Amino acid sequence: MSTVASGINFIRNHSMVDILFREITGNNIPHVLIVRNADEFVDQSIGQFGNTAAFFGTGFLLQKVIDKLTKPMQKTLSQAGKSWFRFGKSFAIFSICGSLMYGMPFFRNYVTTKRTGTTDYAQMIGEKQRGEIDDKKLNAVTTNLLHKFFTTVAVGASLAAAFLATGITLAKKGAGMSGLLKFIHQKLSLPEGKFSKLRPWSSASFGVTPAFAGFFVGSRDGYERKEIALRFAAFNFAFFILPHTVERLIEKVTRSMKPGKLLGNHHNIAYMGKFFSSLVLCSAIPSILNIYLTRQRVKRDMAKSSITQFFADPATYTPLKREQLNFIAQPSANYL
Repeated sequence: MSTVASGINFIRNHSMVDILFREITGNNIPHVLIVRNADEFVDQSIGQFGNTAAFFGTGFLLQKVIDKLTKPMQKTLSQAGKSWFRFGKSFAIFSICGSLMYGMPFFRNYVTTKRTGTTDYAQMIGEKQRGEIDDKKLNAVTTNLLHKFFTTVAVGASLAAAFLATGITLAKKGAGMSGLLKFIHQKLSLPEGKFSKLRPWSSASFGVTPAFAGFFVGSRDGYERKEIALRFAAFNFAFFILPHTVERLIEKVTRSMKPGKLLGNHHNIAYMGKFFSSLVLCSAIPSILNIYLTRQRVKRDMAKSSITQFFADPATYTPLKREQLNFIAQPSANYL
């Protein structure tokens, strides 16, 4: 088996590695490369790779820290206690990861505003001419953005501490878990308490949802908000739903075919189809489409603005010249 085939085998057989691989190569890189100028390149890089690091990096780091600090205690827990500990540990990790992802757009906006001197998205991407902004106003905006980022992270840290403390307390008591909490635990908690076995539903709930919520709230104008809406729809459809359908279809078609040495087997061929569907439909096409649509929206709005200003501005208004009408009485027929 070739090195390429071995690598693909490893990726497709590990859910976490699959999500991370497609996240970086099929989502982040295209969004960073398909941009309008250098400022957008930096802006997208912070948002995309910052979120990936916030979720995956923080998740793995916190798992190790929590396991190391609680290792002696975990050995004394009953089966019910282990479930409570896993629940508290999982949602503690999710709280930190989710808050970082929600707050990342505010940090990104802070860096971009500092770099470019503009708070306007259309100006930053080069679709509008940049105007002057008062230094005091600029400092107030950047201070507020940084405050929002740290406040969001602080809230996430508080929730994480509460979840972990509650989980450990109930774990020591060995209390049973029932009802809604048991259902949530079964569906969302980390299997075996390991972040490497993160479920897709957990990734969507505590990664995708807070990330796009932050992008929406942190949008700098209506143009960016519309771009985020398209990206949100494309990401959820083309990253979580469509690729698996594509993979199954390709597997059926290629099952009777003899695969080449490079890919090794029809499962790997199907996975490459899954990967390219994410690459093209999740990020490449939406990025190109957003560039085109935003450009058209800006042109349309600027044309409307020019017409409105022309009629509304007294300096450009010229009243119609009215000629006085002179009525001359006609002589009566009696005098003729």
